[in-house]
Amino acid sequence: MLSPLLTLATLIGLWWGVVVTLSLPEYLLPSPLVVAAAFRADPGGFLGHTGQTALEGALGFAIAMGAGVCGGMLLHRFEALRRMLLPWTSALQAIPIVAIAPLLVVWFGSGLMAKVVMSAVISFFPILNALLVGFSEIDRDRAALFRIYRTSYAKTLRHLLFPSALPTFLMGVKISAGLAMLGAIVAEMTGADQGLGYLILNASYRLETPTLFVAIFLSGTLGWSAYSLPDLVRWLLPRYWASARE
Repeated sequence: MLSPLLTLATLIGLWWGVVVTLSLPEYLLPSPLVVAAAFRADPGGFLGHTGQTALEGALGFAIAMGAGVCGGMLLHRFEALRRMLLPWTSALQAIPIVAIAPLLVVWFGSGLMAKVVMSAVISFFPILNALLVGFSEIDRDRAALFRIYRTSYAKTLRHLLFPSALPTFLMGVKISAGLAMLGAIVAEMTGADQGLGYLILNASYRLETPTLFVAIFLSGTLGWSAYSLPDLVRWLLPRYWASARE
């Protein structure tokens, strides 16, 4: 915990030093004090935009989690389905998210649904891929033992596949959680009246650089919080996490 805070303090110090040394104008690069003053001018408004983006990202992430886990189990269970669909998942990941966002606005409108769908789409693939990779890394001797005893697939999932895949899966979840917030922000830039994406776009149009920096900082904080979420899962499931590392 100390290391990230120390890094942040160092970056802020360097930032302040560059502004003071080069005497940069506020519209080009505001100082940390100016950015802090911009936040203090309307903390409720900034936190409201952040909460809206967090809600959209959380809903999208929840959908992606359910779809990714179910999809991963299906593709692992049925090899023919995996061979048929897995190449298409790689192709879909190559589509730029900025190309998808306008389509979602056309299909679902500019309300909450478009942002949630965008967040779910971008965060689905890391979960799916991480689960499949985790399932492929199980111990072969333990897998053979389960086959010898003709253990049902449900029990194999519970006692072998999921515990073995958990470390890899949680890394995919960490990446996916951060991407969920990114997806919500990008979707907000294509049509919204609130959220961090709307705030960033509006501030850039008006050349309100301090406000833009506040929005960027809040976006980074939200992404870091989402990325750190799986560490809470490790804390809540110590026995299951320990079994995954045996």
